[in-house]
Amino acid sequence: MFFIEDNSFLKQEHKELQDKLKLNQPFLIKDFIDTSFFGWKDLEQLINFRPLLTDNRFIAVNGGRSEWPYRDWLSDVNTFPVNIIKEQIQTGACYLKDMSRCKKEVNDLVKYFSEQNDCPTDAHIYFSLVVNNNDSFGIHCDESHNFILQIEGETYVKAWTTTIHNGRRIVDEVAADPVVDDTLKPGDLLYVPVWHYHQFISKTKRLSISFPSVSDNKGKKEMFQEREWIELWVMN
Repeated sequence: MFFIEDNSFLKQEHKELQDKLKLNQPFLIKDFIDTSFFGWKDLEQLINFRPLLTDNRFIAVNGGRSEWPYRDWLSDVNTFPVNIIKEQIQTGACYLKDMSRCKKEVNDLVKYFSEQNDCPTDAHIYFSLVVNNNDSFGIHCDESHNFILQIEGETYVKAWTTTIHNGRRIVDEVAADPVVDDTLKPGDLLYVPVWHYHQFISKTKRLSISFPSVSDNKGKKEMFQEREWIELWVMN
């Protein structure tokens, strides 16, 4: 198991991860990391920081587009008010985009996965308070490689070696048997390569962090974001 200690991610290479990445197919590594670096309280802080909650950063998977009147003191009039955030959270799965620098440990993990896959990588925080809620995406594939860390709760997951078919990102079924057919528990890591079909179903309330990697820019270091963490005490 990997640990985040003294505010830095363990620097040693994870040989099992490297060996599996070379196969370019979905895989699951059980008990990959100690998840104490992030939890529901951390997420609570994020969803109560209104300037962060713009309509292009906070996404409710099953929610429709919300509108509200202008309110005083808002620098960005497109930030969600509390009543709408609560309403959207109750619809099912939600996620926060562009969260790579929400916390030092998350930033360290983004750097680690960027190095392991040699692709520009970010972090999206997914959560669902709705138990047994089928992912509205259904069986789908994404435009990026994805490392998915289960932080809290349990999620039933299937993933296939089958890649995008007839240009369809969402399908009803896949003919082949899944190569991953398991339940993600806290600390588990799932990897799904770009365009490979997969599906998630919440078994409990769940919290996970997805680390999408842009495959088109593999090896292009100029496309990677800076990962230095600004430490104010060092600058004093």
